[in-house]
Amino acid sequence: MPRFAANLTYLFTEVPMLDRPDWAARCGFDGVEVLFPYDQPMADWERALNGIPVALINTPPGDWASGDRGFAAVPGMELRFRDSFLRAADYATRLKADRVHVMAGVAKGPQAEQCYVENLTWALAEAPELTLSLEPLNPDDMPGYFLNDYDQAARIVDDLASPRIGLQFDLSVDALLVLTGAILLGTPALSGIGAIGAALTLGLRGGGVLLSLLVLPLYIPVLIFGAGAVDATVSGLGGEGHLSLLAALTFASLGFAPWASAAALKIALE
Repeated sequence: MPRFAANLTYLFTEVPMLDRPDWAARCGFDGVEVLFPYDQPMADWERALNGIPVALINTPPGDWASGDRGFAAVPGMELRFRDSFLRAADYATRLKADRVHVMAGVAKGPQAEQCYVENLTWALAEAPELTLSLEPLNPDDMPGYFLNDYDQAARIVDDLASPRIGLQFDLSVDALLVLTGAILLGTPALSGIGAIGAALTLGLRGGGVLLSLLVLPLYIPVLIFGAGAVDATVSGLGGEGHLSLLAALTFASLGFAPWASAAALKIALE
């Protein structure tokens, strides 16, 4: 079953921060996330959480108003990063946070990547009880942020070769809208294909296996165009072409699936 955590930085902003964990629990959330819990003492957080699981905190970003977005990939700021990471590790341990997102900071180039890898290696060794996460942030919301590409992030995670570090997923508002549209367009196509497959395999011994063999290859184009629309939007190319093809598949499925399903059911029941 999926579990959902409320981001207290963005939700329940009508009440003070330390009242928000209780509101999240009353709304049915399984846990909470706090981007930067450092304005409140740990003891106050412990009382406010009262056993509510903490899914994630971020390392301190520095002076946000001045443009700081963390220090892990900023050459020359290694000591600042280590101080901020130790503070985050202390909070994460006291609050029993599941993971700590290590903010890379505003930087670019090979030197920044080398600095990033070295700092992450140090952090993994310094806090062996913590799970760390990397989050490529889209350039629309976070201009200049070092980690803005998932291929690069995946390569860094592979190079570190630690089970205690992984990736978070971030999308811009535009990409989220395209993702929502792709889901809305693709779901009827998937449903129609599934209905045809179920009708064709009705009453057959081993029908479940046959259903998978029939349906999965037909699902693949729908998934490709849906994912492609999001990827094209993130890349700045626009997802209109992919969405158009996805819509064509959906309309074809809506037109063909009822007739094909009815014909298959008629054959199966005869």
